[in-house]
Amino acid sequence: TLARDHGIPIHYIPNQSALSSIISDEAKHPDYILVACFPYRLPATIIDWPQSGCLNIHPSLLPQYRGPDPIFWQLRNNESQTGVTLHFVTSEMDAGPIVNQKICPFEGGFNRRDIEITLAKTGASLFTAFINTGHTQNFSGKRQDESHASYYPYPSANNFEVPSSWSAKHAFNFIRGTHSPSGFYMAQYDNKSVKVTSALEYSYKNNISDYAQILKNERLIKFSQGILRVTIE
Repeated sequence: TLARDHGIPIHYIPNQSALSSIISDEAKHPDYILVACFPYRLPATIIDWPQSGCLNIHPSLLPQYRGPDPIFWQLRNNESQTGVTLHFVTSEMDAGPIVNQKICPFEGGFNRRDIEITLAKTGASLFTAFINTGHTQNFSGKRQDESHASYYPYPSANNFEVPSSWSAKHAFNFIRGTHSPSGFYMAQYDNKSVKVTSALEYSYKNNISDYAQILKNERLIKFSQGILRVTIE
C-alpha cells in the first residue's frame, strides 16, 4: 500500500527463475537495486542492471555468518552482538565488497520480529547515508577478508534442540529470538525430551523451590547455569 501510494511499481516474482522478468521497457536501468531478506542468488542480468550498483542488506558483520538465516545462527552460537552490513551484490553469496557496517547488540529476550525491525532500520539508514554522499558511482567498497569468512545453511530440525549444557540465559534468548517451523524446541526435562513452545523467564537461582507455583503447562528446566521457565506442548 505504501509503495502504491507513492507511485512505486510492484513486481511479484513467483520463483527464482522468473527474476529476469522484472527487467522491462517500463523500468529501464534504475539507479540502484537494494536487496533485503532475499535468500537466493541474483542472476548477472539483475546485478548489472542498475546504473550505480546492486546492494544487499545483510544482518551480520560480514564476512562472518554468510547465508540465508544469520540471525538464527548468531543466537544459537550465543553471540552477544550482531550487526548489519551493506555490501555490493556479486555472483558469490554475501561475498561482495563492503560499503559500510554497524554493530547492534542483541537485546536479551527480544523476539524475532523485534530483532528484524531493529536491523532493518539500521540497514535502511546505512543505505540512505550511502546514496546521499554524492560519490557512489566511484565507490567500489572494501573487499571482504576471506580468512575470517563463515557460512551457515538453512537450519535443520536438530538445530532447534536446546542442550542442557547451555546456560539458561542462552536458551532463553535463542528460543525467544528464533522461530521454529515445527512450533517447538526440544529440551531435556527429568531425563526425558519435552517439546518447549515458549521461554518465559530465566534465573540463576539454584533451588527450584524458590520459584512461585507454576502452571500445568509450564516446566522449570535446569541448565548448566540457571533455570529456565518454559511452556510445553
